[in-house]
Amino acid sequence: MTIAFGALLIGCSVLLRFAFGGAFSFIQPVHAALNPEGLIGVAFIAVCLLLATGNQHLDPPPVEKASHNFLFIGIIVLVTALAFGSSLQDPFLADDWGLVGQASTESLKQVVSRSLLTHPTSGDFFFRPLVYLLSWLDFRLAGYNPFLWHLWNLLVHTANSLLVYALCRQLRFRGVVCCIAALLFAVHGARPEVVCWAAARYDLLAFFFSAVALIAALRYAESGAARWLVVSPVAAVLAVSSKESAFCLPLILAALFLFRNSGWSRAARRVLLCVSAACAAVLLYRTWFLRGVGGYRNGNGTSSVTIFHPLLSLKALFFRAPAILFFPINWSSALGPAMKIALAGMVICLVVGALTTRSARRPPLCSLVILLFALLPVQHLLLIGPSLTGARVLYLPSLGFALFWATILSSPAHRTSQIGLGSILLAAQLTFLRHNVAVWQEVSVLSQQVCRDVAILTEAGSPVFVTDLPSTFKGVYFLANGFDECVGRVPNARPPGVVQLKRFSKPDPCGGLRLVWNDGAQKFNRYEGACSPGIPPANKTR
Repeated sequence: MTIAFGALLIGCSVLLRFAFGGAFSFIQPVHAALNPEGLIGVAFIAVCLLLATGNQHLDPPPVEKASHNFLFIGIIVLVTALAFGSSLQDPFLADDWGLVGQASTESLKQVVSRSLLTHPTSGDFFFRPLVYLLSWLDFRLAGYNPFLWHLWNLLVHTANSLLVYALCRQLRFRGVVCCIAALLFAVHGARPEVVCWAAARYDLLAFFFSAVALIAALRYAESGAARWLVVSPVAAVLAVSSKESAFCLPLILAALFLFRNSGWSRAARRVLLCVSAACAAVLLYRTWFLRGVGGYRNGNGTSSVTIFHPLLSLKALFFRAPAILFFPINWSSALGPAMKIALAGMVICLVVGALTTRSARRPPLCSLVILLFALLPVQHLLLIGPSLTGARVLYLPSLGFALFWATILSSPAHRTSQIGLGSILLAAQLTFLRHNVAVWQEVSVLSQQVCRDVAILTEAGSPVFVTDLPSTFKGVYFLANGFDECVGRVPNARPPGVVQLKRFSKPDPCGGLRLVWNDGAQKFNRYEGACSPGIPPANKTR
């Protein structure tokens, strides 16, 4: 216990010193915040578990007025809308163009065939038919209007936050604790990638149907009503048909039942079996459809999900994931005074929480098991850097994180201070979120401006060759994907098929304007290298 709390204080001191003073030396040079963040997260969890005592389960909450639910729901909706409202006007980014462009060119028959019937021979080798079908439908409603695509993301994220509230209520947390947990999920600093990026709708839908499946399963275990036994496995099928990370759903459900006094009752085992069978059936079909496990592949054609490095996986699961969950900060952009205050507030929240927490033993442990189970399918993607690129994979695991905080705030020691402690926690996360959303908005506007600048250069009709397109900029997906479509969709640009936009790599082609991306200047510069006559461009003309 003393060692864990000492590690927590050391981690907090190092993080604050780095945030306020920059890089320094402490035993070894400290050039980034991820290591002290990870140490703080692990130490805080260890202290909470070591101090857990008392009943194995949560104490039943007092009877609360129904009007409180409406109040809390209104707060969740309002805060979520205000947190992300400014991002609704953001332009498309990177893979957004591929998602929208493919939806614009395919017929419904082609979408069904590509999603469910025809074995893929190229591409990313994913099985996400529900999202492909909904994207096709969304284009018929939204077209190339980014506002409507972003609004769809925000509405689904808001619904997911309300489902977190409903799940907490189903687990018999107090109303105010449920509201804080749902708000933590809604405004967590890692949310911009999944909410502000239209191409991340896979994670949104996978969470939505996973949460519906979990709530339905809990209600069946409690009431025995047959309708919930139907809803739960159907929702599970829709979840795993949205994104493969939802295949951990049976494991999450098994751990979730342990929150309850009834545990694995007969009804609980029945619905767990049904959900497991539904997920297994989709997994078998997916394996047949993809002719293997699927997923991203490396240069040798090996699926990345099958590549396992024990030490890296342990670091990702037990060090990097806690770092990003507790301190979701995009360090590629300088921290302003508000961010530094929020960081200090988060540190104070953790230290005070560690000193005063006396929760029941089982609930925090169950929430951490849920978090671990949700992390397992994406363990190979968890070495997220200080710019938070790829943080969308933490969307489903954040359910376990929200439940963990709900158990901490349900501690008898926090009954009188849960509002204060929860307010500090939420204020810090909301500040982190606004900092990160501002970075996404900055990069999306820059991307649009770059596309306009290049579109102007193509108006003369001569080829424009580009190279060194960055995949990310300040942690945000940038120009490497969707750049041709972005330039072609600029208003008043030459029609698609006339724009002479090509990409090159050495040896360099001649006969046109050659541009190379300059990260520092945030623009293209003319490429002055010698050209090789007769060398064709590497990519097709748009």
